[in-house]
Amino acid sequence: LVCNKIFFVLECFSAWYLEHLRCYEVCKKDPDQLMVAEPSELNHYVPLSSYTVQGRLLISPKVFLVH
Repeated sequence: LVCNKIFFVLECFSAWYLEHLRCYEVCKKDPDQLMVAEPSELNHYVPLSSYTVQGRLLISPKVFLVH
């Protein structure tokens, strides 16, 4: 909370779609980067659950994501 406004501290990731798995593979950007954003700057408010398959971090969104 800064000046009566809410901000989020976010980690930056790269992602690409894996069509045969119907999910996104995500990787932390190198070097690790942090970003500060207001809720209005976020693309979506629903948290995404991730899981690991063969050492790869995958996300399968249940809703449409706007790029």
